[in-house]
This record gives sequence, structure tokens and C-alpha cells, in this order.
Amino acid sequence: MYDFHKLKQENNTICFVHSLFQQGREDLLCEIKRKLPNPKKEEVHGSEEGPSDKIQENLEQLNNRLAKLEDRDKEREWLKTECQKLQ
Repeated sequence: MYDFHKLKQENNTICFVHSLFQQGREDLLCEIKRKLPNPKKEEVHGSEEGPSDKIQENLEQLNNRLAKLEDRDKEREWLKTECQKLQ
């Protein structure tokens, strides 16, 4: 997680090492950071679309759905007024 590596020593003991974890160098400790997660397999092997492309595509789909719903509302209102005229 923090890029420490397991090192097996000659006497069969195990220790963990990190290039920034050095005796007497407390100033380096703040530089030890968690590694970023690896990208998902879909993102690596999938299309070259980035997250913003997918967001844009979703936004367009939502806008299309909204436009259809607004058209239906207008049609419903028109039908409602036509029915009222007939009564």
C-alpha cells in the first residue's frame, strides 16, 4: 500500500524496506504516501474514452430523455384542453 518491500535476510528473518524510510531522516516520513489504485481492467482494455467523455455521453442521454418527457407533457396538456373543449 505504501510501497514497502519485503526483504528476506540471510538468517531467515524478514524486514520491510522503503527508500524514504531511513534512520535519522524523519523529514522523509511525510513523503511516504499510499499508492494510487490501479485502473480498472475496463479502462485499460476498453475504449479510449475518459471519464469526462462518459459523463458527457450520460448528460446527452439524460437531456434526450428530458426532452421526450417535456414533449409528452405538452401533448398531455394539449389533450387535456381538447377534452375540456368537448365537454
